[in-house]
Amino acid sequence: MKFIKITLMLMGSLFGICMVMFATVNSSQNNFNSLHQDFATNFIRDLSYSWDISDVKSDISQEFKEHINEANTENNLREFSVLGEVTDTSSVILIDYIFMINKSTNVGIFSINTIFENGTAKVNIVVESDKGNVKVQALHIEIVKMDHKNTPTRTQAII
Repeated sequence: MKFIKITLMLMGSLFGICMVMFATVNSSQNNFNSLHQDFATNFIRDLSYSWDISDVKSDISQEFKEHINEANTENNLREFSVLGEVTDTSSVILIDYIFMINKSTNVGIFSINTIFENGTAKVNIVVESDKGNVKVQALHIEIVKMDHKNTPTRTQAII
């Protein structure tokens, strides 16, 4: 009987700890979403002005900068310039969130339905926040519809 009582008390304690951790992660996710949603939408707006990565270089992470130097990223972005500038964004959703207990770094993926001058696209932006320093780690653009005859050879790219 004593064993069952101790076992139930331990299970109750573990359940309580799990609930506290769940509430902490949920609160952190909501906080991340509200703090960085505008950053994600402004990033794609700023990028679409000229589709030149140098315009947003201060907003991208070191890893992303290294990837840009290695890959054919500049050419991939130029192909999307036929979309034109962002005219509207809707349905900005935090689709994934990574909360690190032992680090100050948190990472989230925002999905943005984006309307451009010449078409629409779904844009996913990986945002990293570390002690208030916010940077973009990766970018994925998928063209949904083009209003322009000059459709790029790529309809999606992970940059």
